[in-house]
Amino acid sequence: MSVYLQLTEEFNCGGLRAVICSGQAVVLHRLAIMSKDGDWILREDEECLHHVLEVLAKNGATYRFGAPLDAR
Repeated sequence: MSVYLQLTEEFNCGGLRAVICSGQAVVLHRLAIMSKDGDWILREDEECLHHVLEVLAKNGATYRFGAPLDAR
């Protein structure tokens, strides 16, 4: 299983919070063989954002400059 699908499962543990999209969705549907990053559509609520950030931290993800994961 790819790390992107694993993360999607962890994001959605206990409720639907995230849907994989963009390049990884194309790979998932076998219209491409690879994509270099992961993109998700997330629910815009504090619980979701907190859970996703927790999952990312648990998996050793680090912040790279870009738009912050923030409900604002």
